[in-house]
Formats: sequence, structure tokens, C-alpha cells
Amino acid sequence: MVRMRLLPAAVVILLAGLALCSGASLENGDLTVKASSCPSGWHYASTVNLCYIIPNVFLPLEDAKSYCTNVTGGELVTVFSQAEYDEINSYIQLQSFSHLYPLWIGLEGDRYWPYYQWQDGRYANFTKWINGTAPDTKGGECFVWKSTVANSGWTTLDCKYQQPFICKQHSPNCSTIIVNGTTGNITSPNYPDMYDIDTECYYHLNVPEGNVVHLTFDLVDIDSYSDVYVYDGPTADNRSSLLGYAAQSYWDYYGDDEFESTGSSMSLKFKTTAYTYYPWYYGWVATFTAVPAPVPTLINGTSGSLTSPNYPGNYTVGDDLFYQINAPPNYHIVLTIWDFVSETSYDWLRIRESSSLLLTWTGNHTADVPKSVTSKTNVVSLLWHTDLSVVRTGFNLTWVAQPSWG
Repeated sequence: MVRMRLLPAAVVILLAGLALCSGASLENGDLTVKASSCPSGWHYASTVNLCYIIPNVFLPLEDAKSYCTNVTGGELVTVFSQAEYDEINSYIQLQSFSHLYPLWIGLEGDRYWPYYQWQDGRYANFTKWINGTAPDTKGGECFVWKSTVANSGWTTLDCKYQQPFICKQHSPNCSTIIVNGTTGNITSPNYPDMYDIDTECYYHLNVPEGNVVHLTFDLVDIDSYSDVYVYDGPTADNRSSLLGYAAQSYWDYYGDDEFESTGSSMSLKFKTTAYTYYPWYYGWVATFTAVPAPVPTLINGTSGSLTSPNYPGNYTVGDDLFYQINAPPNYHIVLTIWDFVSETSYDWLRIRESSSLLLTWTGNHTADVPKSVTSKTNVVSLLWHTDLSVVRTGFNLTWVAQPSWG
């Protein structure tokens, strides 16, 4: 696990294989998504977690844009993937006029042909031309979704004509995503479209026993009031240890920051607020992989000492050191920390007993030592983690085994 310095910035659902959605894609496993819903009258597209509506009114292009924004609370439709196109096309086929009237979409011609952009200024990364032929554009052209018995797709139309149109908005509820597998990706909701404000979204990653979860953020592009919290365990709350978080950076955009669980599960919470929202923040993308759990350095006996590398000098960067202390049967272990100074939040010592967390320390604890923790059993594990930047003196501890019978 390394600190999130980038922080600039989607669910895939399993349908007889893999289909791209707005939250997770998966190999060698399965995915569970808690369904979301749409406002009354809207059509919910489950594979992309989006909502669509075709209002019962015909308008010119500019009026259709305003209607979607000011009346429905959405926007004139944008399309970012084949999966989304298929969902919308199926919805259009349900309309009685589907083969009679083309429908306005939010695509515009760009003066630099063959490029096209959506009404919010983003260039189209996906197009679907009727008959497979892209129209010549000089900029400012308007586009419709035309559906025939033999074919469907997009083409140009004079902006002044009154046509039906499609509005789009995100599903108001954030899905909880549970992924069981060995590799895959997770993303912020709606990615690469913009995420919603004032929501909490949860992700739970589970890999086979004997492995740990290795998570890499490939892209982080979120506002400064929102965070992605990463937890070591099956819950995204104080029952699991916080590994770290991603938040907006003023300087960076692309990721490669990494987190690794100590067990076979990891959880994330993506929390957005209502304080601020700008349309150029698109969210985040992360990749997870199951990797074999580290083999601990075994320490056997009834007493001993342990320090961070180079103590009392500064420790090294990029360490993940795993120790297991084994006392004789029917003994418990008392550990006493005599010195502890690390970089706050990013370098830490974690002491565990089986699935129970005994202590996690990070930062300067010179005012808190000596500090003792006592196990209930004869086996204790310690994990010392450092990131790739600031170093301090680290820790110095001793341990002693005591009989558990009196």
C-alpha cells in the first residue's frame, strides 16, 4: 500500500459473461450488485445503472436540450459504450413511433472532422452511424437516433425540426458492489461519465483464501471534498483497519498508487458531498489482483525484541515486513513498545492476533510509550509498512510469553 498522491480520477455486471457497466469488471469470479432505481416514469437500464426517458413532446434541438435540463432534471442523451447503446436502442424499440420519427441526441459535429463531441464539450469515444457511414461535418451539425426495421444508428438532421428526444440521468441510488474473483477492475459510479454528489458507494473485494488483495489506482480524478477510503477487511467502517484513501490533488492525475490487504478481503467507500461539483471530474479507476499471502518471518520462543530496519537510524522506504511470534502452547504474549516515530498515515505498525486487531500505530507516539498490548493466544503477527517517501526512526519493542494458567 502506498499513499495516494494523485487523486485525480462504472459497474460491470455479469450477464452470461461480462458486460461493461458502471462499477466493476471481473475475470475469474462473480459479481453482485444491489439494484438501483429511477424517478417515476423513467426507464432503468440495469447493465449501465442509468435512467432514460422519452418525453411525450416534439421539440427543436435547442428546446429539447432545455427540456431535458429544466423539466426532467437530466440531460439530452450521451452514449459512451456499446452496452449503453444497446440499452437505449431496446428502450426506443418499445415506443410506438420508433420507426417513424428519429430522436434527438446530445451529439454535435466538430469543425475538425472526423471528430464529434457531446453537448458538455467531451469528445465522443463511441459512435454508431446508421449504415456504418460517418457523415461529413463542418461543425455545429445536429444528430438524431434513427431506427428502421433493418437498421438503427445516428445521422444528421437540421436542428430546426421538431422531433422526439431522449433524456438521461444517473440512477439516484449508489449500488453496493461485491466482487468475488482473482482479478478485475472497479470504478466510480457512471464512469467515464461524471459521478453523483452527496452519495456513499461501497465496494467489497474477496479473493480465494491464502491470497491477499492487491489494489492499484490507475486513475483518480475527483473533487477535493470527495474521498475513496480503502479498508483492510470485509467492511468499510471501523470494524476493518483503514489502509488509506484517495483524494483530489492539485498536481497529479494518473495513478499507480497501491494498497494491499493483510487477508483475503478488502473494502472501499467512495464518499461524495454536496458542497461542490464541477463537470470536469470523472471519478476513478482501480485494478485488483489476488496475490499469494506473504510468508511471515517466524520468531519462536518465550521472549525477544524487534525493531524497524536500521533503528535507531531512519528506516527504509517501500517495506512490507511480516512477522509471526509463536510462544509455547498455553501461553499468551505481552508486547511492549518503547519507542515509535513514523510518517503519519503512510508508515505504520499493525499488531494482530488471528482476526483481531490489537494495535495500529502511525505518526509520533513518543508521549504514549511505553505501551503494552496483551494477546489471548500464543500467536501474534506484526506488519510493518512504509511508503516510498518520508522516513523516521521507526519502532523498538520487546515481547515476553507468559503462562495462561494463573
